[in-house]
Amino acid sequence: MLTERKVHQLHFTSWPDHGVPTTVFPLLSFLKYVSEIPTTGPIVVHCSAGVGRSGSFMLIDSMRRHLLVSDSLNIEAHLRHIRQQRAKLVQTLEQYIFCHEAIRQLIAHGSTRIHVDNFVHYTHYLFHEVVDGRTRLQIQYEANDVCKCPHSPTCPNPIGYEIFPGYHREAEFIVATWPTESETFWELIWEKNCQTVVVLGGESEFWRGIENAGELRIQRNGDDTTIISSNEDQASKRCQFVEFMTHRNYNKYMLCVRTLAVSQCDFELDTWTEIERIQQRRLQYHQSPLLVLNTQNNSTAYILCVLTSIACQLEAESCIDVLQLLAAYKHKLCNVWRTQVTLKLHLLICHLVRRRNNIRQAADSGAKPTAFNCLLTGDVKGKRISVVHISIS
Repeated sequence: MLTERKVHQLHFTSWPDHGVPTTVFPLLSFLKYVSEIPTTGPIVVHCSAGVGRSGSFMLIDSMRRHLLVSDSLNIEAHLRHIRQQRAKLVQTLEQYIFCHEAIRQLIAHGSTRIHVDNFVHYTHYLFHEVVDGRTRLQIQYEANDVCKCPHSPTCPNPIGYEIFPGYHREAEFIVATWPTESETFWELIWEKNCQTVVVLGGESEFWRGIENAGELRIQRNGDDTTIISSNEDQASKRCQFVEFMTHRNYNKYMLCVRTLAVSQCDFELDTWTEIERIQQRRLQYHQSPLLVLNTQNNSTAYILCVLTSIACQLEAESCIDVLQLLAAYKHKLCNVWRTQVTLKLHLLICHLVRRRNNIRQAADSGAKPTAFNCLLTGDVKGKRISVVHISIS
């Protein structure tokens, strides 16, 4: 007789060998995900050599579990204990420091990966739980190494562009802050293979009618479509970036770019409707980075990217981790969150949760799905979680 076991295989991809992740929050969220998988046996942890990253993972997770039943820790003693079972666990000083930082943030903020059914209650806790005259939300934002720029004067946001992570990929969004159209702008679009450009405010002042950018030819077809064509040298430069992609209609000599204007006022009044409109335009080009043109150099573009990522995480995992994204963006651009946007973000996400429930009720009644429904049920590229069934005789 055959018996079947279900094995969950998970891959944390943003941890370099002999190094550490850029921030602790993705790993803490990953640990919470692992802990929620029902299991009756031990967890198998492995990296390249099975000592550095594996040891750090086990040390952090052991301390996380210990915190559930105790209010005191001895990290060094526990590391010595597990090293008696396998030598050289936690391989470098940098990894040892990272373990302490992960545990420190876990103590300060708790688990920030919240199930959708508990998110409204979690938001209420952040808004109303007061410690030393500050709400939990204020404490979360004012932590210098998480959201708020710690420098005085605060760091400037330079003119140019920065690449930001999303739910599906590390380079899912590009936020550009050029005030007017330039050759560099079109060269960036070509090299990064951007097929959708969102212009946030100031559209009429931005466009200058550029027809050539170096060796690239810019041809506008209508109000919202632009064709970029190139010679052999420029084509090979773009191929280096997109060679790992599987675009069915990929043409290395030509790129069709669709632009979408979003006014600041419309985005403020009905944020999720505007995100739905953007998603409707980019569904079939989801593998390419979304370029968001932030001509006013404010926080709106980054809010757009974070909320889009949150919506995808919500539907794929039924969980939300806001702080993970806020910390990742702050690591990329120190002064990205210039004001306490966390209040606004949490309120908008509560609205998303309610809207999601309405969409599901409409789907159950046979209503036609919207583009927002597609945003919430979109394909998750690069999914790194699999379930393997093993039959044992």
